[in-house]
Amino acid sequence: WKEVARMEGVHGGEFVYAVVFDEAEGVLATVGEDNNLRILKFHEDTGQFSCIQTVPHPGTVWSVAVTPDSDVLTACSDGVARLFTRDPARFAAPDLVAAFEISVAARQVSSKMVGGVDLEKLPKAED
Repeated sequence: WKEVARMEGVHGGEFVYAVVFDEAEGVLATVGEDNNLRILKFHEDTGQFSCIQTVPHPGTVWSVAVTPDSDVLTACSDGVARLFTRDPARFAAPDLVAAFEISVAARQVSSKMVGGVDLEKLPKAED
């Protein structure tokens, strides 16, 4: 075996927990500690990957799978498995999409707070 490509910093330096290849679409789906599902395209001419889509989640994403229809299934630390599709006929109802977006937004706000302290208001190490 010989390394042909390397993905570094895909999840902002956080742990990558799972990677799966979707042969039909020619993309990788990756999940990790940064609460995101990322879809990556490999460019054979450059030997590089580029992120073509990021789907934030309300918690750490532990696992990912791809269905035969190229839908993407994720397992999140909030205890929910979610199925993502590009097929409009299978989109979730608008109220479910809104609830998901609210849960993601709430997580983004709470991740900036630790013990009631707003991390963004703390002085930087170089200050």
